[in-house]
Amino acid sequence: MKNSAFVFVADGLGAGYLGMYGNGWLPTPTFNRIASQSLVVEFPWAHSLDVLSAYDGYFTGRHALSRGRTSNAGLARACRDRGIATLLITDDPQLDALPDVAAFDEMELVTDELPSEPASHLEGTQAARFMAVVTDRIERLRGPFLTWVHYAGLARHWDAPRDLRQSFADDDGPASYPHVGPPEQHLAADEDPDLCLSFTQAYAAQVSVLDACLEMVLDALDRHAAEHSLLTLVTASRGFALGEHQYVGLSPPRLHAESLHVPLIVRGPSECRVPRRWAAAAQPSSVFATLAEWLGIDVDPPCRATSLVSPLDPSPSLDRAVAVHEHEVSLRVPSWYLRRATSAQSPTGRKESAEPFCQLYTKPDDRWEFNPIEARCPEIVSAMCQEIDRFRLAAERDRLHELPPLPESLW
Repeated sequence: MKNSAFVFVADGLGAGYLGMYGNGWLPTPTFNRIASQSLVVEFPWAHSLDVLSAYDGYFTGRHALSRGRTSNAGLARACRDRGIATLLITDDPQLDALPDVAAFDEMELVTDELPSEPASHLEGTQAARFMAVVTDRIERLRGPFLTWVHYAGLARHWDAPRDLRQSFADDDGPASYPHVGPPEQHLAADEDPDLCLSFTQAYAAQVSVLDACLEMVLDALDRHAAEHSLLTLVTASRGFALGEHQYVGLSPPRLHAESLHVPLIVRGPSECRVPRRWAAAAQPSSVFATLAEWLGIDVDPPCRATSLVSPLDPSPSLDRAVAVHEHEVSLRVPSWYLRRATSAQSPTGRKESAEPFCQLYTKPDDRWEFNPIEARCPEIVSAMCQEIDRFRLAAERDRLHELPPLPESLW
């Protein structure tokens, strides 16, 4: 029997708002249920804040810094060649611009009028209607298949009921953000903290809605698990900044953990569901490598990322994660995180300084990157910059699989 795979990608879902990544104040029982049966990757890192770039990585294994098309056929086309049925379900029409999407046997675009006000109850949310469509399609699946679900609700509309939003607010605290359109704005350095708190409360309510609605999808997958050798993969294309670094929204000018650290959960067939954690980095190419191995797809040229189907080696095989966005590039290694400008701008993201800047943070201690220490560790900054340059050159030549291990000083 050929293997099948189900992939769920939530745009705008940051790892810091899920229980398996250390959040203790926002209940996410459905995500926790999946994690309790799965491999949880500790440090999945987006390689860009652009959704289409993330999908290039998912479908072909390319990094955002790569140039030109890879010779890999792409997941959907390779599945078709192997007789694996492919289905893409999404509420985001921009995915249709990807050339690899045309190779899917079927694409279902779930159109829904953008709400003008919050829903009155959970069943009236856009997430509930979207997940009902997904559940119906799951009930009709016949293997082998690759079913891909991209949910953009967290990035497009916040319609969680008002009472749910307010449940995250203190009696004497600020009212929750009342609007349906997600915020996207710069914040002043002396901005009232209550404003950020109101955004966080509304975002938490939206994550809670997603968690509750995802339960019906998980139940449907479990009902059909015995019929298929099924791999389930849950991740996000990017996170959502909530004022941690003077910006709220999907496209901050600076590359920080709130936007880059995303969940990555890999659940195997029912007979091998045990909780595991993998203390390594992962990027969109890791999703490609995992699905390629599981579905029996040949990869040439080799993908640098390691498949997560059965990572038995306790040593991290992906030792660095590089991200790029507008005028910045960043490098995450086991003990450090460096942001470097690719043009003259200030650490706030505005073009003010005469020379490109670098900011260095310790990892994992400085989780949200509030304490830059580049002035105290110039030798680490230099080594990290050299690794960024080495990575960029390898990516441009499609030779990331030939990169040497990190120097010992960066572990």
